[in-house]
Amino acid sequence: MTDSILFFLVSLLAAEDPEASLTYAGRVLDPEGRPVAGAAVFADNGQSYQSAAGFDRPAWSSYVPDPLATADVGPFTVRGRRPTDAEGRFEVTGVARPAGGWVTVVHPPFLTAQVPADPARLVGLRLDVGEIRLVRGVPLEAAVMDAAGRAIEGAWVVARPETSRRRPKGWPASDGHGPGAVRVGRTDAAGRCRIEGLGAEGTYLTAAFSDRHPASEATVETGAAGGRASFRLALGRSLRVEVADRYGGAPRANVRVELERREEGGGPYRTVLARATTDQNGVAVFEGLGDEPLHVTASPTDLDFGSVVTTPTPFSVTAAVRPGETARLLLDPALRLRVAVRDAATGAPIAGVRVTAWPEWPQYDKTGGFPHDLKATSEEAAPTLEIAGIRPGPWRLSVFAPDHLPVRTVVVQVPPAGLVDPFEVRLEPAQGEAAGRVVAGGQPVAGATVSAYEWIDWLGGGQRVSGTTGADGRFLLRPLLGAGWPLLLTVQAPGFLRVERRWEEKTGRPADLGDVPLVRAASVRGRLVDAAGRAVRHVPLDLMVHGGRRSYKADYAGRAVTGEDGAFVFDDVRPGRYRLDDGKGTTAEVEVAEGATAEVQLTKR
Repeated sequence: MTDSILFFLVSLLAAEDPEASLTYAGRVLDPEGRPVAGAAVFADNGQSYQSAAGFDRPAWSSYVPDPLATADVGPFTVRGRRPTDAEGRFEVTGVARPAGGWVTVVHPPFLTAQVPADPARLVGLRLDVGEIRLVRGVPLEAAVMDAAGRAIEGAWVVARPETSRRRPKGWPASDGHGPGAVRVGRTDAAGRCRIEGLGAEGTYLTAAFSDRHPASEATVETGAAGGRASFRLALGRSLRVEVADRYGGAPRANVRVELERREEGGGPYRTVLARATTDQNGVAVFEGLGDEPLHVTASPTDLDFGSVVTTPTPFSVTAAVRPGETARLLLDPALRLRVAVRDAATGAPIAGVRVTAWPEWPQYDKTGGFPHDLKATSEEAAPTLEIAGIRPGPWRLSVFAPDHLPVRTVVVQVPPAGLVDPFEVRLEPAQGEAAGRVVAGGQPVAGATVSAYEWIDWLGGGQRVSGTTGADGRFLLRPLLGAGWPLLLTVQAPGFLRVERRWEEKTGRPADLGDVPLVRAASVRGRLVDAAGRAVRHVPLDLMVHGGRRSYKADYAGRAVTGEDGAFVFDDVRPGRYRLDDGKGTTAEVEVAEGATAEVQLTKR
């Protein structure tokens, strides 16, 4: 997979205790029963997840030299650290609980094998799937020549199932292949290579390419004896990319350059063909390109945005190019803006300052790079803090510090040479407060923890204050921003359920928030057994609101995994009616009163 926008929204079926991960083991044999050494093994617990992706398509070159490194896998898939040993044995450690799913085995001469991992075979934290017998695949014989009919040594040949050309639903950046679906080989001095482990009676999209020759594709039908492919590769063109500073023209070294093919008609899908980094002269050269028009993007590397991925890349420049040309891209210089944040009442520096610089979009000139928000923080009460990587142009600052009112400044115009003096911002001290009383059954609750959070939407954070109730159950929280800001009040006390109350910005809130009632927590406990009364271990159970649906997150009241004795427990349960459900037909209705414990004996179907 290329550097597409890819993230996993792991569902409620995630592992409960990552430290108690599982080990999947087994033994791999060939069709004659002999051990197979050197096989790659993947394990997956089979739990569900959601995925979303961006619009990068894999280039042929992304599959080499190791197609397993680009295989489509989910967040619960683990590749074994070592291949199978001389006896064909393997262990894959770090598999998340609960047990289940499958094991996948890949070895060049054989078809990819996948066997179920039966939770019933789990002993402690080890699940042995037993023997996995591989089936021998068929070969693809390929010959790669240049335009004059001379053999090309060292060319790559890639074969992948033809169905992978279709755009998979829900994952547009993927080509839909799992471990072992794509096979690769490299030509010898005679321009020939043999790719093994393909399926008979299959259709494969194949391609051959080298560092100096662009990819040529062919569709191959395999039979019982395999398949054949012949390629004639034309000598590719080169593209020289020069990256310089927009002001002054100095070469820009260490700039990431991507060469990509974009979807016809201006669609969002793209294929990244190659990547490079500019040298000390600001130059990157690409070889082996075809004649088609491409796009080149220069992205500076002075900033690290972590897991946040955006398109286009922050402060990058993109241009349309043709191989054989020289592309010249100009980037804005990376500057530093110093900001001095002071208390408006005392003039002293403030601790815990958070500053966000926002580009003033209507007036921002994007010629030298597409802008992005920048952030800076200072835990200490420093005279100034720096916003690194800011570019020339108009910016607006958002500033906040604990116990002070937030501000959004006027536009700050950053010149190409940067600002010499710090930009000063003064914050007014917060002076708001809120009071109230915590009760249970009409009686005051002493020692409860009360927390206030005033959310500042455009900041992505806010003011936090907490306190403890006295013997009369009362609390007083200060300083707060005031009634003009939304408030989330959270109350927690031992033996009671957590309570949240909200006051929106538009409705405002009184200085006295009144009584906040608490409800005593209940619990649901029991054992999961089979028809013979034996404990059923390591089974995830969901506690669902009565009448609730598994597709609604709000209907989940909790999740527990049965222990070695089949026991399970749900604490901090709200009084009411629930359904215990393992998702595979085993259910039980349960009702629990406030502060009570419900005992359930659940028999697995």
